[in-house]
Amino acid sequence: MSIRLKFLIIILIAVLTVGGICTFVGRSVTQNAIADQVSAHLMTTVQTKTAHIELLLRETESQALSMSETIVLMGSHVIPESGNIELEKWFLDIALMVYVGSWENKYASAVWDKEGTLISWTGSTNTQALNAIFDDYDAKGLREPYISDLYFNEDLGEMVQFVAVPIEADSELLGTLVEVVASDDVYSVTTNRDGLGDTGEVYIVNGDGYIISPSRFVDDAPLNIKTDISGMGDLTASSASDIGNTGKTYTNYVGSDVIGAHIYIPGLNWTVVAERGTSEAYEPVSSLTTAITGLFLGVLLLGIIIASILSRTITKPIMTLHQGT
Repeated sequence: MSIRLKFLIIILIAVLTVGGICTFVGRSVTQNAIADQVSAHLMTTVQTKTAHIELLLRETESQALSMSETIVLMGSHVIPESGNIELEKWFLDIALMVYVGSWENKYASAVWDKEGTLISWTGSTNTQALNAIFDDYDAKGLREPYISDLYFNEDLGEMVQFVAVPIEADSELLGTLVEVVASDDVYSVTTNRDGLGDTGEVYIVNGDGYIISPSRFVDDAPLNIKTDISGMGDLTASSASDIGNTGKTYTNYVGSDVIGAHIYIPGLNWTVVAERGTSEAYEPVSSLTTAITGLFLGVLLLGIIIASILSRTITKPIMTLHQGT
């Protein structure tokens, strides 16, 4: 092998080695930086969405408590013989109709007396579902507001929640108020996908692992799609400091690789999830890699030309000297 060819090969190997290392390091650094940036954005998104959902639920609870207080003030009377307080059915029938009609997110309301007898209800839904919620509430022995999971109501043909609050006067339990609440407000939060690109979404998973909010990719997802979210890390995390999956990728319920963040809502046993596809998230990395590869090929071509010139310049005197000897 001639000296000139050896010199040319050494230079090419050096250029290839340096170029390959620079490409690998540049891609890795950029990918990690983008993963951190996307994860931070997803965490901010899921925190904002969760706070909004919790605010909506607190407002619903507050409305029910206000109605409960109104029932006590205007819809109850003291029985002279016993001194016991009793609810007025005639008032409840009218008040519940007005109350439900005043709020777009309420489908029905019902009241049980302290003996557990349904004494007034309104709305198109039958009382079977209402009784089931009351029985569950009563069995727990609760004397505080209770918000149920999301359920599919066959009468209404959509997902609803139930809110139950006690009706009390001077710490005496008079009855229980239960409301059937639409899921529209909660869904309006999760289906707002601003800033999530073409592959991002926010959805809610209940304690049984079922998605209970609309999916961007699957029709009729609520209560029909079960997903394993164990790959996200600590599923009981309820604040940003508890999340241990920043920058971590996993495969979601449609089989796509995603970057995700989540927050757990203990009272409802819900996990709010925000995700974005890695293919979209890392698209800038692919563009950068293409650019670096093009630059590298240009440098390689330039290196070949320079190496050829240098090898000729350096080896020519050596070859002349060799021929002279």
